[in-house]
Amino acid sequence: MTGPKITQRNDGDDDLLAQAPEVIRLIGWLATAPPNDRLIYHIGVICADAEKDELVARVRDLAWKAAEAGQVRLVQRRVSGARYAYVAVKRSPIVRVPL
Repeated sequence: MTGPKITQRNDGDDDLLAQAPEVIRLIGWLATAPPNDRLIYHIGVICADAEKDELVARVRDLAWKAAEAGQVRLVQRRVSGARYAYVAVKRSPIVRVPL
């Protein structure tokens, strides 16, 4: 019995393994972090960096979607000059109480 066959796609998409470290780290953190836990998901200037690097854009988009879903608050802190640390802060789960 052999394991799953891994094939490389040539359709222009990034290889999943190439994006794995940052994206999977953020997904794993979103699933397991306790409320108020913080994760620095980028250091630099995210808008400019995302234009040059598709992986930065994917991490940025994932963080933004998590914020829109109410999972995190996104904040930034100046590191030096024009460099910022972009931080996701895990929110408490929303508990809906029937009225």
